[in-house]
Amino acid sequence: MAFLKNAWYAAGWSEDFTDKLATCEIIGQHLLIYRSTAGIHVMSDTCPHRFAPLHLGKRVGDLVQCGYHGLRFATDGRCVHNPHGNGVIPNRVQLQVYPAAERHKLLWVWMGEKSLADPTRIPNFSFVDDPQYAVIKGEIVGEGAYELYTDNILDLGHAEFLHTGLAAAAFTAGARTVAQEGSTLFSTVTHPNDYPSDVVQFMLKKPGQKMDYWGYSRWDAPATMAFDSYLGEVGQPRPDRPAIPSLHIFTPEDEGRTRYFWAVGRSNDINDIEHSERLRAGYVHAFENEDKPMIAAQFRRLGGKDFWEMKPLLLPTDSGAVKARRILAKLIQAEQTDSVDRAVQAMARNTAVQELREQND
Repeated sequence: MAFLKNAWYAAGWSEDFTDKLATCEIIGQHLLIYRSTAGIHVMSDTCPHRFAPLHLGKRVGDLVQCGYHGLRFATDGRCVHNPHGNGVIPNRVQLQVYPAAERHKLLWVWMGEKSLADPTRIPNFSFVDDPQYAVIKGEIVGEGAYELYTDNILDLGHAEFLHTGLAAAAFTAGARTVAQEGSTLFSTVTHPNDYPSDVVQFMLKKPGQKMDYWGYSRWDAPATMAFDSYLGEVGQPRPDRPAIPSLHIFTPEDEGRTRYFWAVGRSNDINDIEHSERLRAGYVHAFENEDKPMIAAQFRRLGGKDFWEMKPLLLPTDSGAVKARRILAKLIQAEQTDSVDRAVQAMARNTAVQELREQND
């Protein structure tokens, strides 16, 4: 499986990263993450000497000391201390360092070319920082390719059948539209005069009441999604702000394992902490005990085959997920083509330099 490299990936909730050495895996790369007096640092978690995980070492001031042979590395990835022999620093020892930024209570890491790392390209999830919302959040780690998790949110038609508390007719009977702006995908669902799910009724404290529903999804490559739900009195205009904004971000650790970061806000009774905790328990149950096992089962049934190789039956509810897969595939292909072009150009330059040297000899 090929991954998009020139993209921001969520490494975790910011609060989970301290001055202690931490590690995570993103698109097959093992990362070391820690905070120093200068800020947060992300670099390779593999010592180039004998490939020991650096997070198993320790901090020496702002330096990281490998727990195997004691080489020390600075925050810029340079090896600055060798305790062996005459202490000479090995030539060209440099850990890869990754650009990082903190936005919306998440730590984001840029996995591609450093010169292209623009924090303004991090998708907007401002509701997480908005004091007008009570926000619950969490993380799960599950078996399965990350695109299967994207499919799961872009096609909420499964909610009526998989989720005991999130079932709602809007996701099966609602009117749908899908639109693309650049590489961003927008999907909407509208459904008037019907009952929202049990969880939504509980969240809004409006049991047994029919409402008009508007749902808006925004997908950005590789797998970053916003899903905002607007609910209003039957026949009234759509409210100006979502009653339930949410984020769903999928970070592939590798081809078969995905980290899922989620957050859900609500605009009513924001100071009711007990209500928030009960809601959080409901969402955790849905994600851990209903979504996660089903996606793992799908992944196993694919048996390593490509999604399109299986010739999937497509339903109207699949329109957003299919479009997202195609956008992502084009972005990855374009990135790989560009890499090949630059490699060919570099080879041509090296050949020209070598020919010039031979002429001058």
